[in-house]
Amino acid sequence: MIPQPGNHYGGYRYTRGRGHGGSTKASRAQFQQFRREQRLKEYTSFFFKCSEQTIARKGTARPQVQIDIPENDVPVGEWEKHLFTADSKKSVGIDFDKYEDIEVKVSGRDCEQYGVLKDFANFKGLPKFIVRNIKLCNFSKPTPVQKHAVPVAMAGRDIMCCAQTGSGKTAAFLLPAFATYLKRDKHWLDEKGTVLPQALVLAPTRELACQIHGEALKFSNMSGFRCVCVYGGTGFKGQLQELSGGADIILATPGRLIDLINSGVTSLRNCCYLCLDEADRMLDMGFEPQIRAIVLEADMPSSKDGRQTLMFSATFPEDMQKLAADFMGDYVWIGIGRVGATTDSITQKLIEVTPNGKIEPLLNLLQKVEGPTLVFVAKKKTAGWLSKFLNTQGHRCLCIHGDLSQPERTRSLHTFKSNRCRLLVATDVAARGLDISDVTHVVNFDLPSNIDDYVHRIGRTGRAGRRGLATSLVVPGNSRDGNDNISKQLIKVLKDAKQKVPEFLVAMAERKDKRSHKNSSSRNYNNNNNSRFGGYDYRYQSWNRNPTPHYNKQPP
Repeated sequence: MIPQPGNHYGGYRYTRGRGHGGSTKASRAQFQQFRREQRLKEYTSFFFKCSEQTIARKGTARPQVQIDIPENDVPVGEWEKHLFTADSKKSVGIDFDKYEDIEVKVSGRDCEQYGVLKDFANFKGLPKFIVRNIKLCNFSKPTPVQKHAVPVAMAGRDIMCCAQTGSGKTAAFLLPAFATYLKRDKHWLDEKGTVLPQALVLAPTRELACQIHGEALKFSNMSGFRCVCVYGGTGFKGQLQELSGGADIILATPGRLIDLINSGVTSLRNCCYLCLDEADRMLDMGFEPQIRAIVLEADMPSSKDGRQTLMFSATFPEDMQKLAADFMGDYVWIGIGRVGATTDSITQKLIEVTPNGKIEPLLNLLQKVEGPTLVFVAKKKTAGWLSKFLNTQGHRCLCIHGDLSQPERTRSLHTFKSNRCRLLVATDVAARGLDISDVTHVVNFDLPSNIDDYVHRIGRTGRAGRRGLATSLVVPGNSRDGNDNISKQLIKVLKDAKQKVPEFLVAMAERKDKRSHKNSSSRNYNNNNNSRFGGYDYRYQSWNRNPTPHYNKQPP
């Protein structure tokens, strides 16, 4: 169909064939954009009708109802039983009882004055409902990231935190929001029906946003605060209907949030608490313009006006730190040493293969190693055909990648998590932030192009104190399918984890050095004194190359 002047479709009419106004592909894109704008207008009209009903029924403010918090730590009612059942059966994450000596680096102005969160029950700043919910979640004691991040966040300081996935980062940024920043006297909606959230959490993927929302529901239980999750790739009306009841905290992906802001559904003028989870990935995978539009160009208060900004990630290279600092004020850096990825809880193995010789080694691995297995690939189309092929070979297999609809992605992930399917083929959408327990084996069918993604991938196994195995199929060479570019950083990770370094990998690194005549990593990974950390405070690195746990002076 080709756009022609004169039709009701935004001043265009459509005819078959080429000519008369441009290529078919461009015309289709133009029409799709028009239809998208039309649907957004319809959805916006639907939202304001719903919010009018809410205002007529409840008003714009939160109902002032006294909630009686039970004294016991037993779930009350079906809602609590459903919410906390999984936590009563098992606790997902790292067993920090075995890692009391995890190294922690904290830097920033007056960073030592905030102290450490030693015990949830006796910490003065935590309300009663949070203490009870923490017990229902089976959190026996704070993890290292929670010990250091929660007091700093509750004191109002901006935070840039580097700690691996599974270390308790979600609780570290949600607990201060519910304990300190969400106020019960704030209005959910304004007189027009626009939603006025007090806190915003942004995540790079729909799955991670849903996962954070699930944790937020647990921590906000019996608080009266409303948590709403919005993300693209699925029906808009249900999310708008949920938003029309008001929201204290919104968990969102950037694209869907921008739609809500542009349509007037949501205003950020009351939002004084902002968190970016997997922040380096958010800024590195093309979200930077959207983040700038939300934080700097919308009506959100600036750091100077009192907005608090927190950024969490498992890796924070120097270039990403500099970019993230544009959105922050005088922040405190918190670096938590890795657990799992640099200890012997994960065995890392590398197999030399050719670009077209990966199938046979993969099938051998699947026969030898039992248990839930994650297979990572580089491209979406690879995920599709590989999962189909493995099914023909008698392996029950599902896949997850960006081209699948949200219901399909959710269904695949739920089936894998519930152990009804042993194999899941995934692109890096599943490597960032997702908490998938019981994975015994991670296979890198395609190695990633940078070491940070490798660290995130293998972090899916060896969790909760269990043993894990990570196997990578490595293609020597500098071609499109070759992995010479990552060989040097990979050797460093293996050595720091006390893993065996195969000779072919050393040869790959030597060839790379001969070609480039450089000895530094393109992503500053080898500049770290110790890869137990996913990054160092670049402000201090440039000021003094021998960092100490604390400093009081601001770097120049």
